[in-house]
Amino acid sequence: MESKRYREPKQGEKIYHYCSAEAFYNIVNNQSIRFGDIAHMNDSFEMLWAFEFFKRILVDWGKNKNISETFFQRCILDTRRMNDISNLFCACFTSEPDQLSQWRGYADDGKGFSIGFDFTSITKSLPVKPIQVVYDNKILLEELVEMLGKLYKEETSRNFTYSKEFRKACYNIACEFAGYKYPFFHEEKEIRLVHKVNIKRNSDGDKFFTDDDSVVFGKKHTGQDIYFKMKANRPVAYIEYNFKSLGEKFPLVEILIGPKNPSSIEDISIYLSTLGLNGVKIDYSIGSYRD
Repeated sequence: MESKRYREPKQGEKIYHYCSAEAFYNIVNNQSIRFGDIAHMNDSFEMLWAFEFFKRILVDWGKNKNISETFFQRCILDTRRMNDISNLFCACFTSEPDQLSQWRGYADDGKGFSIGFDFTSITKSLPVKPIQVVYDNKILLEELVEMLGKLYKEETSRNFTYSKEFRKACYNIACEFAGYKYPFFHEEKEIRLVHKVNIKRNSDGDKFFTDDDSVVFGKKHTGQDIYFKMKANRPVAYIEYNFKSLGEKFPLVEILIGPKNPSSIEDISIYLSTLGLNGVKIDYSIGSYRD
């Protein structure tokens, strides 16, 4: 099933990541981008928003078309099973380079940085799928109904065997949930880079993450180590793509210094040049606000 939220990069397009000064240091010094478990993003409704919407739509849509209860239940069951197969890890970006709400929310209240990356270069270098997040419930409704209609038509042709093809289609619908967020966050204009990490079970039946050598989104992929950090007193998994280790050029193209960050353009220029990161545009946020 073709992704509804897939976002094709445009030539020369930049995407931005807001972060604290400490995170900026780690990203630039290590020339790396971190992908975190989507289940532990800042939005507490992450993935759940679209899934709950999906369940409501499924019932209403099915009643109007006189579709069997079995189809409803299998759709819900097999979309929910996604977390028994793999999990989505993502890195979050935006098309907005200098936005007050994001300085406040993600860049240490304006003391951090907005880091611009070449969109095309990132997607060529990493085994990821770029997704344009949508915050409009009308679009969410239209796209989920279209996905359900296609799934029902395909399953009708298979005489409702609910085979591997059906489960795969439900899995793909579940992955699409990463592209829908609660309307409250609409200002962010988020673009996500999504990577799939496998979930397996050990001999005791316990789940664990593993990022194996494989083909991910059509690209050959060398598995990365899984790390954990404590976030809000919970262990949260992540992987880190180091561009130097991958033999790829770090696609850093622009840096905006936050409105409450004391760094000068020269400070950042010397820092980057010493690391061999040349040709990066550096500027100040146009914003000015105080505590």
